[in-house]
Amino acid sequence: MKIIDLNNDENIAIIGDLHFDNRTINSRIDDLLITANNKLKDIFIKCQQHNVKIVIFQGDVFNRNQISYEALNLFTNTLMHFKNLNSDLQIYSIIGNHDMFRNSIDLMQKTPLQLLFNSGIIEHICLENKLQVNIKNESSKIKKLLITPVDYIEYPPEADANFDINILIAHMFYNKSDAVSNSEHNLKNNEVKNLNYDFIFLGHDHEEYPPKSII
Repeated sequence: MKIIDLNNDENIAIIGDLHFDNRTINSRIDDLLITANNKLKDIFIKCQQHNVKIVIFQGDVFNRNQISYEALNLFTNTLMHFKNLNSDLQIYSIIGNHDMFRNSIDLMQKTPLQLLFNSGIIEHICLENKLQVNIKNESSKIKKLLITPVDYIEYPPEADANFDINILIAHMFYNKSDAVSNSEHNLKNNEVKNLNYDFIFLGHDHEEYPPKSII
């Protein structure tokens, strides 16, 4: 488990599926790579404006493993630019299905995301590498927050009652029918309740939901 200390005015950004790619489909009139990189820059500019010290990608950082060297260099340079501007900025990611080669975690060495893990530009977080964030308020009291990151091939455990706040970050569907996804990659309402997290952030789903509390 990695332990990080944050002040009360410092923030965490959780970013959904980027699907960064250079392959532009015929129906687009823009250059997908330029558009994707401009959006990535905009995300990190907003992170600067909101004093974000921890950025977490929810998987599917890349759309496919056969991206061009140009795309990989552009993505890497953008991340390094903002890390150089803020030496305290830490960037993490779980693994999504598009990040894997042939849906196998054992073949990650064949992927662009693993290259970024190996270089240290992004750090891989998963069930074996959770994040404990200690948040200090103005009166110097510490609130302990546990971020439980779940790769596409993993399944969430129950929340840890030893922490003040439990956050689940996973690459899963939410409450889809069995026809859309099997239970291994689909978090149903009853499971959300039983797992007992305070907040749940899901990549993979690609849908927007209003804030919801399941009691």
